[in-house]
Amino acid sequence: MQDPKSERSLVFAADHRTLIDLIDSADEIRIVAPGLDEPRAHALAEAAHRGADVRVVLDPSEETERFGMGSLRTVDLLRGAGAEVRQLLGNAIGLVVADGEGYLHFARSRMFVADGEGLDAVRLDPLSTARLVRAFFPPRSEAEEQEAEARLDTALSNPQALRNAAEVDAPVSGVAPVDEQRLVDAKEALERNPPRDPDLTRRLNVYTNRLQFVEITLKGGAFGERTVSLPTDIPLGVSEQLGDLLRTRMRVFDSDVLESFRAFKREVDALREKWTTYLASRKKRVFATKDKQAILDEVERLRKQIPSLVSEMASDVMHSIDEAERVLVKEATRLLQDNPPADFGLFRDRPDDLAKMAERRARHIVSKISFPDPAEVLERIELAVHFYDMTWEDFDDEEFIRELYEAEIIDRTSADELRHLRSAFEAKPS
Repeated sequence: MQDPKSERSLVFAADHRTLIDLIDSADEIRIVAPGLDEPRAHALAEAAHRGADVRVVLDPSEETERFGMGSLRTVDLLRGAGAEVRQLLGNAIGLVVADGEGYLHFARSRMFVADGEGLDAVRLDPLSTARLVRAFFPPRSEAEEQEAEARLDTALSNPQALRNAAEVDAPVSGVAPVDEQRLVDAKEALERNPPRDPDLTRRLNVYTNRLQFVEITLKGGAFGERTVSLPTDIPLGVSEQLGDLLRTRMRVFDSDVLESFRAFKREVDALREKWTTYLASRKKRVFATKDKQAILDEVERLRKQIPSLVSEMASDVMHSIDEAERVLVKEATRLLQDNPPADFGLFRDRPDDLAKMAERRARHIVSKISFPDPAEVLERIELAVHFYDMTWEDFDDEEFIRELYEAEIIDRTSADELRHLRSAFEAKPS
């Protein structure tokens, strides 16, 4: 990257280090931009903390962050540091001025271009710098008005300085005759994979920015679905009956003893029903992005309940497993008495001894059964939320549009517009 403070760098590639180097020791800093990423914002906040006069004009809109032009978190960061932040909605102009050194910065979405890739900044002369600062940051007092006029007078009264600056400007590196083969390759690539029409894409983005898919999942706690393996040495004739009984006992987790978990699950279901709509054509739930923070707040509220829920359930789960073991020993003893294995032959005519042998064998069998570990069962309880963007492929589906309309997520006008967009896209080469 070229040094922007070099007198020959009329045009250069800027990254966050460029801004940091410019403002490192500046006392007066003015920034105009669609948005700021966090490295740049932290540098400006540090300048404000050390006493620099930092004033910023941004476009603090949803689109700024969604299109990769900056983070809205930087607004609070700068305000917290004492910098002045004002808004200019729809702004696409980038201006950086540090102690009178001015540069135009042509911001590009960081979703598609890495920071500092390609030429995107132009060094300004003193007159243009003074004019732009006064235009974006109008004087707020008589003293500021006099200071702005003095800067303009200084620039206007020294035309030789402007001439000297222009004479040392170096040619822009990289300007060359068109590479004909590269042009042919680009055209062929576009023919193979034609781009979407920008105007149609922009209109479709209205919907992709306002609607998203979401999955709100309660993980763990599937007590009724637990499987338990029987030992292989259960006497013939007892195995099947004991297996049926074991499966029945494991369903003890579905009983009223775990009502607290089912009540929590109902709250999660209520959250889904309140904020989202299930669309069969996508087998997903959709919501309005304006409600995203409300969903996150509700999810966080429920997550905070999980530790107390787990604590409340712990003794119930332990009791359920203990009771399952007790009943299995009892029933296995009965089954072995009713169907004595061959090695019980010596005790067939001695009921008391047969009962003792059956109970001993039953305890041995049950001890080999791998029951669910209570701690493992409870630690798996988790409430997860994942958001997914919609794509053109979603809207290129009449059933999807119909479901959105019937669920009153979009009105008839929007449904008709989406159908029109589908037709318009399909009319383009693909």
